[in-house]
Amino acid sequence: MLKIAMLSGSLRASSTNSAAIRAAARFAAACARTQVEVQICSIGELPHYSEDVEEEGWPATVQELRSHIESADAILISTPEYNGGIPGVLKNALDWLSRPDGNGSLQNKWVATVSASPAAFGAVWAQENLRFVTTRSGAKLINDDLVALPNVFELIDPSGELTDPTALAKIESLVDAVISHSIDIAGRDLVCPA
Repeated sequence: MLKIAMLSGSLRASSTNSAAIRAAARFAAACARTQVEVQICSIGELPHYSEDVEEEGWPATVQELRSHIESADAILISTPEYNGGIPGVLKNALDWLSRPDGNGSLQNKWVATVSASPAAFGAVWAQENLRFVTTRSGAKLINDDLVALPNVFELIDPSGELTDPTALAKIESLVDAVISHSIDIAGRDLVCPA
């Protein structure tokens, strides 16, 4: 079974990035090529990263997140853009996952990225920042091209779900790339028999 950990960089209840993650989770669950287990990871309860706290021992919320990331075959992260970069809460989670330096939970993990924003550029600066931070933490990127959802408030329905066909096609294509890449890396044993 293929395991994909998914993170939204936004804590808002009506987050469009969380809507993108939910859509991705639905596409992953519907995969016909292999069984996929999706773990949508929470980052809002993590304490602020501090080396002092790390030396005392990983807090339970940090241990839980690290466990999900370490057991995943791939990670999908969606980020909004705050002042041209990733939100502090997401950076904090990545800081926890990067420890210890050179041997953190992100080391040699395959990561795919997406961004959503009400602005016309779709949070591409934040996504570039996210890609820099994750690769600096030892991760490897699955998608070469940025997957951005600009003007995202026009892409969701009144309940906050992503419904725009073009946006959904982008998410589905990204999820397909994550699954295909993971199958290639893990080998044919992940492929469901015909």
